Amino acid sequence: MKGDMEEEARLLKVGEDSRREIGFTWGVFVQEAKVASYIGGPMVAVTLSMYLLQVVSMMMVGHLGELSLSSAALATSLCGVTGFSLMLGMASGLETLSGQAFGAKQYRKLGVYTWSATISLTLVCIPIALLWVSIGKLLTFTGQDPLIALEAGKYATSLVPAVFAYAALQPLMRYFQSQSLIIPMLLSTSIAVVIHIPLCWVLVYKSGLGSIGAGLAIGISYWINVVFLGLYVAYSPSCELTRTSLTKEAFQGCGEFLRVSVPSAVMICLEWWSFELLILLSGLLPKPQLETSVLSICLTTISLVYMIPYGIAAAVSTRVSNELGAGRPQAARLAVCSVMIIALIELVIISVGLFACRNIMGYAYSNEKEVVDYVTDMVPLICVSVIVDSLQGVLSGVARGCGWQHIGAYVNLGAFYLAGIPVAVLLGFRLHYGGRGLWIGILTGSLIQTAMLAFITCRTDWEYQKANEEADGETKILTSGAFVEEAKKVGYIAGPMVAVSFSLQLIPVISMMMVGHLGELALSSTAMATSLCAVTGFSLLVGMAGGLETLCGQAYGAQQYRKLGVHTYSAMISLTLVCIPISFVWISMEKLLIFIGQDPLISQEAGRYAVCLIPGLFGCAIVQPLMKYLQAQSLVIPMLLSAITTLCFHIPLCWVFVFKFGFGNTGAAFAIGISYWLNVIFLGIYVKFSPLCKSTRVPLSKEALQGIGKFLSLAVPSAIMLCLLTISLISKIPFGIAAAASTRVSNELGAGRPQAARLTVFSVIIIAGTEMVIVSWALFVCRHIVGYAYSNEEGVIDSITSMVPLICFSAFLDGLQIVLTGIARGCGWQHVGAYVNLGSFYIGGISIALLLGFFLHLRGRGLWLGIMAGAVIQTAILSVITTRTNWEKQAKIARERIFQ
Repeated sequence: MKGDMEEEARLLKVGEDSRREIGFTWGVFVQEAKVASYIGGPMVAVTLSMYLLQVVSMMMVGHLGELSLSSAALATSLCGVTGFSLMLGMASGLETLSGQAFGAKQYRKLGVYTWSATISLTLVCIPIALLWVSIGKLLTFTGQDPLIALEAGKYATSLVPAVFAYAALQPLMRYFQSQSLIIPMLLSTSIAVVIHIPLCWVLVYKSGLGSIGAGLAIGISYWINVVFLGLYVAYSPSCELTRTSLTKEAFQGCGEFLRVSVPSAVMICLEWWSFELLILLSGLLPKPQLETSVLSICLTTISLVYMIPYGIAAAVSTRVSNELGAGRPQAARLAVCSVMIIALIELVIISVGLFACRNIMGYAYSNEKEVVDYVTDMVPLICVSVIVDSLQGVLSGVARGCGWQHIGAYVNLGAFYLAGIPVAVLLGFRLHYGGRGLWIGILTGSLIQTAMLAFITCRTDWEYQKANEEADGETKILTSGAFVEEAKKVGYIAGPMVAVSFSLQLIPVISMMMVGHLGELALSSTAMATSLCAVTGFSLLVGMAGGLETLCGQAYGAQQYRKLGVHTYSAMISLTLVCIPISFVWISMEKLLIFIGQDPLISQEAGRYAVCLIPGLFGCAIVQPLMKYLQAQSLVIPMLLSAITTLCFHIPLCWVFVFKFGFGNTGAAFAIGISYWLNVIFLGIYVKFSPLCKSTRVPLSKEALQGIGKFLSLAVPSAIMLCLLTISLISKIPFGIAAAASTRVSNELGAGRPQAARLTVFSVIIIAGTEMVIVSWALFVCRHIVGYAYSNEEGVIDSITSMVPLICFSAFLDGLQIVLTGIARGCGWQHVGAYVNLGSFYIGGISIALLLGFFLHLRGRGLWLGIMAGAVIQTAILSVITTRTNWEKQAKIARERIFQ
């Protein structure tokens, strides 16, 4: 009886520091913006560093020739869909669990959640790895070009080590993020990037491995990141309260983690898959090597820009989940407002910069003038996509912080699969707009998604629990001081998280670049395999891991630190099991691609690449829960260091595998897997020995298994939400910000501070908007040289140059939507995000893309315009959802989730 009364008192208790009224004034807004920037800024750097690993690999592969570039791009897309997106989505469930647990001062739960997530994601990697091994055959089976399918299959197989590293890295990053420990992640990812560049160069060129070396470099870089972050968790005093040993409790927590990670994965994967579907559709267009190469470059570019709003979203997710976990709904609402404003400003700047670089951007990926010119034509659409996707990314962060993953899943399902994809097919094939039509269709889905998420956020009743709020003494006014303070907190997480995401994303990108210089076939097949692997594996793992953003974030906010470790273990176990069937799919990828009508040569190469990516898939299943574990605690610096170190190691490794060892695109895939596992090792060591993880670090126990159900409840919609959305290189910037948003929101909700979570949202959106404007502008300025980073083919370079304007717009759009998605993860709205992404991209975006790309003969540009349309819809919806959020109610839900 006494225990029950104590628990009830804890549910009603609000932070002792929340005794003043909180309202929306400029001073409060500035204060919250500072807090959000403190998380979001570093998280942007973290996410950028993470994704740079793939970008560097893609660039080096691209200079192997058009075949290497296309095959690596295909394999990267497939691996992202089938593995990395799944890991990321599932790991994002920790943004809710860990963030709110930290906010509720349940520090030990952070470690438990992280262990559960790592176990779950590692298990998921097993089927994913088997699938990647068969990607070459699957691509050939679906009708892809045989040469491209063959090279893509080799590249995907080389990425298998990376997916296992990813499974460990993502929970670690969420663990740090939920505690606002951003600097460790920033340093880790930065070091990984520095190591990855020469490593990829050596593996791709010197070793003669070609694209295979690029894939292996990615895996090595990821594992380096895991090792760094793991060491920090194990030894840092900052993790002392949240660090737990692996016990049966972590296994028991797998169920709880899966309940969050599954909807989180669904939310993420639904959107991610819709974008990667463009790669598959482009393979059915005339000149499949050119279309596949250019669209893969556009997706890779927008992924990089995407890391800015993702970092902001991480900040808002952390802030919202922490405040809700602490029982402060108005603070959560204030966080939302602050982050949205910040994200919007940054996205405008990025889009402008991307548009200015449109004539040179293509040269970064290819030397072929046709590709570069095509990319230049696509830049305006990319700029629009940057804006829309960034907005929805921030809104998604709010959803994760509140635990709305299931809502996000529905939104993504409707936006992309009922709107975006049909429009993309109509424009791309029926209207003969080619790639442009496909992109426009997906952009339509993004617009729908963003609109829906915005509507949901706007309609949230922040005053729902006014009576409880007054009883607890939490009243906070949104003044400029409060906004600045929150912006600092968000920036502390978002900055390193952007670098972490950027570094991780650069691993496959670097492999793609190296493969691209093997020839057009290698590039197109790698692009095809990458797309399929992303759709069928990575997006699913990342999306499911997103459930930890709710579980770990809110558990950390509620000071239930032990649950963080249990949830992380549950996620690792769940994701590892998911990897097993995915691996079988990848092994058959060549046949699947041939079956759907892809070019036989492309299908063959893509299948080989996918098979080589299987090790990376299992690494992803581990790294994603690890990242969420660290992210929930705002421990972003270890993730940053790990990601950067892994990236630095990946570059020479990929170069050696691709060029020196003569592995071609398969070497690039192997490099990716090695890099992912390095990231897992680094983060694992940090979690194990860092004193900062002491309270959340728990041993692996049956509790992690018992928590799988809870994890899946959020992981599935989170995966749907993310898998319906594309994670591209530029988008890693908002992705890092979204991580900060998710961490801040989940922490504040878990701590019972709803108004602080609201302030985080406002701060993160402003930060994300500002950054994405800068990124888009810079990308446009460099539009004429971007293609050369991926290929030497003039045709490819010219096409990329023409696509840059579309990429700039897409970068801005995606930046906003991913920050909104981070907010959703912080709130636990993964299911909502999944629905938003489904509607935005599959009802709107893809439909428009098909219309423009095929029926209006806009080809690749039409496909891109379709995806942009989906992004606009997605961002709008997420914005509405975020602005209408009842933060008091979310805080109560968060604390009930933690203390149940």
